[in-house]
Amino acid sequence: ILFQNFFYFLLCIDFRIAVFSTALPLYYIVPDLSINNLPLLQICTYNIVKINLFILIIAFYTKSLYNSSKINHYEVIFMECKSVITISRQFGSGGHEIGQKLAERLGIAFYDKELISLSAKESGIDPSVFEHIDEQATNSLLYSLSLGMYGFGQTGYLPREQISLNDRLYLLQHEIIKNLSENPCVIVGRCADYVLKERTDCINVFVYADMDYRIERAVNIRNVPREKAESTIRKTDKTRANYYQFYTEQKWGLPENYHLCINSAKLPIDKTVTLIQNYVNIFQK
Repeated sequence: ILFQNFFYFLLCIDFRIAVFSTALPLYYIVPDLSINNLPLLQICTYNIVKINLFILIIAFYTKSLYNSSKINHYEVIFMECKSVITISRQFGSGGHEIGQKLAERLGIAFYDKELISLSAKESGIDPSVFEHIDEQATNSLLYSLSLGMYGFGQTGYLPREQISLNDRLYLLQHEIIKNLSENPCVIVGRCADYVLKERTDCINVFVYADMDYRIERAVNIRNVPREKAESTIRKTDKTRANYYQFYTEQKWGLPENYHLCINSAKLPIDKTVTLIQNYVNIFQK
């Protein structure tokens, strides 16, 4: 790169210096070239100027191509997304924002809190009730329901009224996630990676970050009091981990459960989105 920049410097110096530094030796080399022979001097100067301008144009064009190649090295042009991307995230890691921007970049649907509204609409229950218990495990004995071993609302099955709200929300979201995944989309949380584990076109991403980074985001974006930020983060992560393990019997955040694990503190949000986008592009080839 240093050599290349030096080359550009040599090519892009004031062309008048190049003109006169070349024209002066001609004065001694060509016998007929004198101050009195202005037409010949003008022709030589004119031709030298044209050559130097041509070199300058080539230099700038080459540099523009080089800069374009640097951009394309990091930014893959994405034509069409045919996959479903699930994002699990630590609290304060920016997983929601990353998922939202990724969906916008890919031109596909994004679902996070929207799943609560869809579940509420399906069940007729106030969305605020579901929102309060979202991604929280229960101590009920209905784990078998989450695995599809039993049904409810029919003869011989457990009555609907005996199912806890947490389990009802999970089952509703389970079905909604399966239906929504018929089209490419980004889904945040709600054990979506486990729900869609049989899908070969599903990409599972886990977003984590350093504690200091997460504290700053919790304070500045979530308006969590600084003195309570770390405890809130740890409590929320524990709740999500318990929820995930309760319904999947798998450990939340375990690398082997995901295609891609990203520390969002190491890159700006937009570059993290680009990283996932590039992975999706390679995955689909």
